[in-house]
Amino acid sequence: MNRAAKHKPRSSLFGPLGLFLLLALALFAPQNRVWAFSVSAVPGVGSIAAASPTFVGENYDPFRYDPSGYTVAPNTTVWSKNPLTRGSDIESTLARTDYKDWFNVGQLDKGKFPLVDFQRGNNLVSLKSVDTTGSRWMKSMQDHIRDLGTRGATVGGNPASMILDLRVQPGGAQAASSLGEFGKKFGVNVVIKEFP
Repeated sequence: MNRAAKHKPRSSLFGPLGLFLLLALALFAPQNRVWAFSVSAVPGVGSIAAASPTFVGENYDPFRYDPSGYTVAPNTTVWSKNPLTRGSDIESTLARTDYKDWFNVGQLDKGKFPLVDFQRGNNLVSLKSVDTTGSRWMKSMQDHIRDLGTRGATVGGNPASMILDLRVQPGGAQAASSLGEFGKKFGVNVVIKEFP
């Protein structure tokens, strides 16, 4: 007798038992429970909010579900994003506002153009965003200023005027203020502005 005719292929790996085990795991494993958070403002602290867990049945809205697994706070600012995303977002915003009349060099080479982001006339601007509450940003910015001042960038064969536009979080400008004097040593005009 033909063995292939006797044994039908199974549609699932474990059949009904596997389905039961999968359902049991989904219902009883703590890491698989879905929770939502209700958020309330904390007085006097600004945009920080307190979260208290509530069962998803009370607050679940299928159209607002974010399957990425990250909790997104209301009023999320650019400063809560990772540095690369933050930098791209700030550059995009400034390209439409402060630098709308400048050529966005940073858009070239799939956003990986080295050293500078904007150009107008003989001026080259390197845009950086820094969260001054971190610990290693100062040395990194000093190294970048040295690089801007010593690369010998030119526009149309003439030496370029190098500008570092440093955008910091609200309240962070004072921490970065010493970079202005540091930039003068290397012929780099350092502009420090808080970005909302």
